[in-house]
Amino acid sequence: MNEIRQFLATRIYTGRYLLVDYWSILHVTLFFFIGMNYPSQWLAVIVGSLAFEFVENEVSKKVSFWRENMRDTFTDFALNFAGYWLGMRYGGII
Repeated sequence: MNEIRQFLATRIYTGRYLLVDYWSILHVTLFFFIGMNYPSQWLAVIVGSLAFEFVENEVSKKVSFWRENMRDTFTDFALNFAGYWLGMRYGGII
């Protein structure tokens, strides 16, 4: 399990405001499917995503193996929204 967690945390891109790793791909994929299946629930998805990212940030302060900072949180939320939008927009094509 530790190998999987380590692999998912492998950084693909590190910028000033964004930090993309394989967890990021999972965020986009998950929210793509949510957008595909619940395209009219955007407000609930945004609020839920913000709430989850807040909880994730707080939990990471208490759990030693969980690395999360504001750049991760910002990236996660941005990619959640991007995945949801893509799912809403292109989900019917697939």
